[in-house]
Amino acid sequence: MAFKRRKAAMEERHEFCSRARRLDHRCGDRLHASFGQCADKWATSWAASVQGPYPVGNPSAQPVQKFAFPTPEAGARDQTFRSSYCRISGQADAAALLQCARHQTGDIRRRLCRVALGSATLVAGTNRPVTFGGKPSITVEPGKDVWSDAVALPFVKDAKALAGRKLAVSFHVAGETGPMTWHAKALQTSYVTAPGAGSRGEANDESAFPYSTASWFLS
Repeated sequence: MAFKRRKAAMEERHEFCSRARRLDHRCGDRLHASFGQCADKWATSWAASVQGPYPVGNPSAQPVQKFAFPTPEAGARDQTFRSSYCRISGQADAAALLQCARHQTGDIRRRLCRVALGSATLVAGTNRPVTFGGKPSITVEPGKDVWSDAVALPFVKDAKALAGRKLAVSFHVAGETGPMTWHAKALQTSYVTAPGAGSRGEANDESAFPYSTASWFLS
């Protein structure tokens, strides 16, 4: 039984990573149209298996989550997540994000997603808006994945200056998410606002993000 569960998790992770590697084929034409000079070649920088719904999983060194998410069934409520993901290359000048709602039971509305250089605190001048089909918000249906538009990263110029730095992705969920899709054992610290705090992704400082998590939430 344990073996079957492990095998299923490995297959699910492989499927997710395979979809991520098909970014060229699924989005190439649209990315070229939006950012002609920076869409020459796309490569997957970061991917993680989807798990859940929260709190189903095996997190490690996890802080107490009940303050950020009082009721797992309700999930997040009008909150902004800020997660540090991939280390970026000085040869990359654009990014695209895959939004996943694999384990959701209801539609998830995301508003004002942003990407920047940093972690809880962002590097000034790097906080860039993310759009979906030219719009600042997207509703993701249960079980669906949605690609963002390409985001130009004009601050990526000096590979040496960027050594060891990461991209931080901030996204706001409007209303209640319900059961959340997550990656339990991220082994990295991400941040979240208090319930009802609203959209805070434009803030460069960490004061709006009082709670931390050792997981990545993809809801």
